[in-house]
Amino acid sequence: MRIIVFIGMMMVVVFGAMSGLSQSARAANMPFAPISADHMHDFARLPVLHEGRVKPLDSFARIMMKDIAGSEAPHGRAAIEWLALAVFDPTVMAEQQIIRTDAKSLFAQAGLSPDEKAGKYYALTDLTEILQATAPLAEELSQKERTDLTPEQEEFLRVHERAVTMTRLMRSLSLVLPLEVVLPSTVQENFKTGSVFNYYALSRLEMPLADILKDIIAAKGEDPEQYNDEEKAVALLSFQMQIMRSAAEGNALFKIIPGGWDGPDTQNWYAPWQLINDGYGSPASSRYLASWEAIALSYRAADPGIWGQAIKETQSILNGKDLYSPFKFELEILYNSIAPYNWARAFYALSFLLMGMYLMRDWPLARAAALLIMAGAMGVHVFGIMSRVIILDRPPVGTLYESVLFVALICALAGWVAALLRGQNVAAFGAALAALGLLILAPFIVPEGETLGVLVAVLNTNFWLATHVTIITAGYGMCVLAAVMAHFYMVMRLKHPKGVPQISALYKAIYKISIIALLLTAVGTVLGGIWADQSWGRFWGWDPKENGALLIVLWLIWLQHGRLSGNLRDLPFMAGIAYLNVIVGLAWFGVNLLNVGLHSYGFIQGVAVGLGAFCAIETVLIGSLWVAVRCCDKKGCCDGA
Repeated sequence: MRIIVFIGMMMVVVFGAMSGLSQSARAANMPFAPISADHMHDFARLPVLHEGRVKPLDSFARIMMKDIAGSEAPHGRAAIEWLALAVFDPTVMAEQQIIRTDAKSLFAQAGLSPDEKAGKYYALTDLTEILQATAPLAEELSQKERTDLTPEQEEFLRVHERAVTMTRLMRSLSLVLPLEVVLPSTVQENFKTGSVFNYYALSRLEMPLADILKDIIAAKGEDPEQYNDEEKAVALLSFQMQIMRSAAEGNALFKIIPGGWDGPDTQNWYAPWQLINDGYGSPASSRYLASWEAIALSYRAADPGIWGQAIKETQSILNGKDLYSPFKFELEILYNSIAPYNWARAFYALSFLLMGMYLMRDWPLARAAALLIMAGAMGVHVFGIMSRVIILDRPPVGTLYESVLFVALICALAGWVAALLRGQNVAAFGAALAALGLLILAPFIVPEGETLGVLVAVLNTNFWLATHVTIITAGYGMCVLAAVMAHFYMVMRLKHPKGVPQISALYKAIYKISIIALLLTAVGTVLGGIWADQSWGRFWGWDPKENGALLIVLWLIWLQHGRLSGNLRDLPFMAGIAYLNVIVGLAWFGVNLLNVGLHSYGFIQGVAVGLGAFCAIETVLIGSLWVAVRCCDKKGCCDGA
């Protein structure tokens, strides 16, 4: 979704103009974190609606920091600390070097040269002038398709988008933050002595002040030099309030206020400024916003005791409202904190190395350790997938990214079982490699970071996600495992004749796995047709994704018939199984990236290039192995094939 960059830049300009309204003098003297990370536990668990899902602030903060800084913990500080600083003390946040950018790209578009010592991170105040100067160009580029932009233009546009996101975040709670204003004597009687002034408290004066200002302008004109002190105070306060309101126009990023207080509602949560600008306020929402004001004041006062009490009072308002699941929040925060797939990658890599040592040196201890560590890898892998299932309340496969995670698990589980129960150690070796490779690939599917997003309505059908998608992706997993094992078969054939027991056993194992792969992909394809009939009114429409699924089934059928008929002997059959990697890659990723058809998930340049390179490398590798084995046959070092 495109953003209107010019409007966003206007928000940056407004922020610069409004910085004097906050206690700007505190920016130089105030420590970065008035409330340390040790006191962020309860704050991180407050709810916010983002991307169609109510989630803990911890997740929201990580997504925001990933977007702005390219990291969930920029400069070694937790994302939730940065979020608190941004929403509660935006003047200080504006001075923090946190916006990630390619300085050369940004400055080049403006016709300037960056400082030779320029780093990767800039403060918003460092970039304000150059962003204003290049806003028209950014607006022009934002109207184009991303695929039409050069890498330099895309990075230039990203910098503008990051600045917009950060500005919106910093303006989220500005209506309840303290302001340094001078009240006209005509309205002072409306407030107690020593009152803390903010836009929310002063909002009821906006219309009366506007009427008074109209009378002043009618009597003395628009030149402030003609006004007395009282009239200047009226004009200044009226202008300040108008510019604050206009700065927050359309700012619905920080949706922390439920609209319906009687149960789950992902449609009617509101950002604080929406209560004022769009008229969504209610007594309950006003009380809840007041509790957030107390949190903001306690943060700025750097008092952990008052801060903790303010958050508990805010949570007490939500208790018993069934607006979100505290258990899911805890699970999501744990999922974010431990990063299970990072651990799984490490364990699979270690298991692969140990199993390789066993296959080369025949060390039983290495095999036992490899299988044990692989079980641990699958444990954290399963934890990651099941956490997603519980948090998102849907089956394990709903997106391209999730399919990679699931296929990796299927590969690992099938290979581990084959090694444990059937003694097929090559299966575990190949499975660890396949799972590791897929988990390394997974982050590239979501270059901006995976956010546990909500599916579009047509896909959000749990029955079909649990049947068609799960079965066919399980089939992908069996295909990949068979293909990887077939590679090892061809390598082993260079040293051992096909009659050797371990070669024969490996051949039979690959054959059986390929049969299971055929069953799963065939059943999954049929179930997909039934889902298509229910959703789109036709069983089959030759959609690229449908063709891809059919291609896998036909490839496997061709191999099985060729083997049974004797037309494909051992070596060509294994080469065909090994080439399943290419067939599955094209059917799984290729058709999704064509930007054509009802199943299209969007074109990703990096993935497309990588897929092309993978197909080329696999073709060369499998062809080379085939030729090498045939040459070995002719020289008599292997049995004929």
